[in-house]
Amino acid sequence: MFDSELVSWSIDGGGNFFYRDKHKFSITNVSGYIVLKETFDYRFVYECLSFQFKKFNFDYQTKAHPSVIETLYSLPDISINDQLVLVHIMKPFYEKAKIEVSFLKQLKKQKQFLLSNLFI
Repeated sequence: MFDSELVSWSIDGGGNFFYRDKHKFSITNVSGYIVLKETFDYRFVYECLSFQFKKFNFDYQTKAHPSVIETLYSLPDISINDQLVLVHIMKPFYEKAKIEVSFLKQLKKQKQFLLSNLFI
């Protein structure tokens, strides 16, 4: 369906935002997506929306994340150059977080293995 960089979000379920780099992908009918003007960087917009999303407390049993989000979220009015600088500054932290999450998963697997073989 798409072969471009986008920000999308889920309407059902968690309602969280997703950064989609340029590759072929599709989204379902219970999703939303944003096509940005050249004055915004997709990674920056994703980070801003994700940060704001964490402050909301949606009751997904009674109401899904809205499909129209423009009244819930806002973006700072800063230049595209400043957006790119901020994304560049944050990139090492995201990479470190990915490594740490992967390491934690491996430790959990190791723990499970050790516990299952503890009592033979």
